Amino acid sequence: MSWSYFGGIVLWTTVPAFEFGYHTSALNQLQDVMSCKDTVPSPGPFRLPSCIPMNDTTFGILTSALTLGGLIGSLCGGYYSDRLGRKGASVLSNALFLVGALAMSAAWWYPMLVFGRLLTGLASGIGLCVVPVMLSEISAPKVKGAMGTLNQLAIVLGILITQAIGLVLARQGLWRQVLVIAAGICVLHLFASPFIYDTPAWLEDHDHDKQAKRAAVLLWGEADPTIGDEEVPEPVPESEQQPLFEGEDAVDDVPTTPKRLKPATFTEIFTSPALRRPVIVTFLCFLAQQGSGINSVIYYSTNILGRLAPELSPYISLIIALINALMTFPPIFLIDRIGKRTILQSSIIGTVLFGILIAVGLNTGQAVVSAVGIVGFVATFAAGLGPVPYVIAAQIAPYHAVSTLTGLALSVSWILNFFVALGFLPLRNLLSLGRGLDGNVFLVFICILAFCGVSLSRL
Repeated sequence: MSWSYFGGIVLWTTVPAFEFGYHTSALNQLQDVMSCKDTVPSPGPFRLPSCIPMNDTTFGILTSALTLGGLIGSLCGGYYSDRLGRKGASVLSNALFLVGALAMSAAWWYPMLVFGRLLTGLASGIGLCVVPVMLSEISAPKVKGAMGTLNQLAIVLGILITQAIGLVLARQGLWRQVLVIAAGICVLHLFASPFIYDTPAWLEDHDHDKQAKRAAVLLWGEADPTIGDEEVPEPVPESEQQPLFEGEDAVDDVPTTPKRLKPATFTEIFTSPALRRPVIVTFLCFLAQQGSGINSVIYYSTNILGRLAPELSPYISLIIALINALMTFPPIFLIDRIGKRTILQSSIIGTVLFGILIAVGLNTGQAVVSAVGIVGFVATFAAGLGPVPYVIAAQIAPYHAVSTLTGLALSVSWILNFFVALGFLPLRNLLSLGRGLDGNVFLVFICILAFCGVSLSRL
C-alpha cells in the first residue's frame, strides 16, 4: 500500500465537493460589492467593470442558478459516472467548475455571471454524484463510513474557506479574485489527474483488469484475487442479505470487486424488489437532510446572533461555518464504531430538540434561547444529517445500481433545497398569523424530521 498515493487520491477525489461548498457560499460575502449596492460601476483590471448592477431579484436569480444546474447535473451524473468512470466524471465536473469560475471572474455583464453560475451548478451536481461513490470504492470495508464522511467535510471546508477569504477580498476591485482562486484549485486538480487511477471496481467492471490490480495494490497493498474472473455470482437470497445500514461490521482490509452487471436504469431503481428498501432509506435520509430546514436556520443565524453581539455581525456566517466544519469531524471517527444508524438517529433527535428551542425563542422574543437553538441545531446537523445520507447513498445499493440511485437521490435533494429556499419566507409569513410568531415555520421542519426519524427506525 502506498500511503502517499492513498492520501493523494483522497484529496483529489474530494476537490469537486470542496468546490461545491466554495461556490455555495461565495456570493454571500460578495453580494454588496459585486452588485453595485453602494457604488457605481467603474473600469477595473483588464477594463472589467468594478461591479455589475443587480437588485435583490436579479441577484436571487443568479444565486438560484446553482440549484438549477445542480439538479441537471445530478440527473446525468450517474450516467457519466458509469460511462466515463469515477475519475472521468470527476475530471468533467472539475472542468465545468473551471469554466464556470473563469466565466464569472471575467464577466462584464449580468448574463455571463448567470451562465458561469449555471455551469458551477452543473459541475456540482455531477461532482456530488461521483465523490461519495469514489470514496466508497477506494476504501477498505472497515473504514468505508469514515471515508464517506469526507465528502461532507470537504463541502463544509469549502464553505468555511470562502467565508474567510470573503472577509478579505469582498472589496471593490478584489471580489473577482475569490472566483479566480476557485479556478486555480481546479487547474491543480486537472494537472494531477494523469497520476490518478480510476477505482478498482470500475476498472475491473470495464475489463481493465491490469489497471484494476495496479490500483488495488496502490490502495490496499494487495489486489482482490477474483479480479479478471468472468463468472457472475448467483444473486443472494433476500433473507441472507445484510441489513440496510450495511458495512458497519465489516473487517476485511481488501474490498472485493464487483462482477460485471449492466448499470441499473431509472425504471429498474423504482421497480426492482431488491432495490425497493435501499431506495426508501436513501430518499428518507435526503428528505430529513433538506427537510430539516438547515438553510433556513443559517438564514436566521446572522439576524439573531448579530443582535446578541453586534460587533461580531460581519463574522456571524464565518462562526456558523466554523461550527459546521468542526462538528463534521466526530462522525469520521465514530461512524465505523457505533454505526450509521445510531449517528443518524441521534442527529435527528438533536436537531428536533434544538429546532423546538429555536421556535420557542423566536415566538417569545428570547434571542439568547434562539441563539442556543441555532448553534445546537447546526452542530447536531453537521454531526449526522450532513454527512451520513451521502455515505448511505454510496454504500447501500448494489454496485450496478449505486451511480443511478445516488444521482436520483441527489436530484431529490436539489429539488427539496429549491422548494425550501423558495417557500420558506412565504410559509413563515403565513404561519406567523400576523402576530410575529416566526418560530411556527420551524414546527413544519420538526414534523418532517420526526416523520423521517420514525420511518427510518422501522426499516
